[in-house]
Formats: sequence, C-alpha cells, structure tokens
Amino acid sequence: MITALKTIVLADTRWAGHHQTYLLELTAALLRCGVRIILMCAHPDLICERLLAAEIEVTEDRLRGVVFESSNRSVVSKGRDHDPFTTVQRWNRTGKLIREFEVSSGWRADMVFLPYLDSYMRFLPVGLAPDILLGIPWSGLYFRNHHLANNPSPLTLAAKGDYLLRSATCLAVCVLDERFND
Repeated sequence: MITALKTIVLADTRWAGHHQTYLLELTAALLRCGVRIILMCAHPDLICERLLAAEIEVTEDRLRGVVFESSNRSVVSKGRDHDPFTTVQRWNRTGKLIREFEVSSGWRADMVFLPYLDSYMRFLPVGLAPDILLGIPWSGLYFRNHHLANNPSPLTLAAKGDYLLRSATCLAVCVLDERFND
C-alpha cells in the first residue's frame, strides 16, 4: 500500500537571529523524516543554500519555498509588534498564500507549523480565527508563555491569545521555556 507524502508548511514572518536557525533545523529534520515541505519565510532560498552546504539533499519535489513577508509592526501602537489587526492579518495572509501555492503547484498542505507561534497569538481572543482564516490543522512553537505560571486571569489569556489553543484545528503546541523545568 502506498501512502501519500505528507506536506507540512513551515511559516515564519520574522527573519532575524534564532528565526533563521529554527527554520533551518526544522526543515532539515522534516526532510530527514521524508516529509515534503512548503517553506514560507522572507528568504527560503537562503535556507536551501544552508541545507545544501550542510550536505542535506534538497530537491524541488520535496521542498519548495514561498517568499513570505508580513508586517510585524503594530498599526495601533508605535514600538509594538502585535495588535489585533496585524495578528488577524498574519493568519489571513498565511492561509491565502498556502491556498495560492496549492493551486499553482498541485501540492496540498496537510498541516502548518509556526516556529514562532507568538506572532499569531497576541491580542486575538477568538479561538475560531485559525479555523476560518487558515482552515487546515496547525501547530507551533510558543515562546512567551511565562504568564501561564501565575494562574492568569481570563483577560490575560485573551490578551495573550491563549484561547486560540482551543481551536478545533490546533493539533498541539510546543513550548520552549526552561524556567519551568523543575
């Protein structure tokens, strides 16, 4: 019996420091697992170059890049990078680009992994947003979750966007926070 190759979208709107590292490492790990990848970031070509430099095979039938740039600046408050409008725009733009890619390539995305989930959560208290705007299963890596250690109020959870984790299309959430290892 032949099973279809799983296709995972890696989508990150940021391009600095650890964002590049996580995209590189996640892409390499998924390629090693035999997954097909749609890499959505500011410079997918640079990730491909780094994979090749690390002697990781990159072929067009397993990895395709989509240039993905989205505003990370608040339209409401200068100096901030999140607000309800830009967060909704990120979900919407991600879903739109995936659908456009699926039509143009013939590939079908099975799920989305967001290596910096925080950009998709802040100030978005509506758990249905990913279901409506993205429409496929998703997961991500959640960095700024320190508020969870303090028995947060419903208002804090709404402001941080934690109600999105109740989305019907949310598969799982990875947490990278060494403060709570004990």
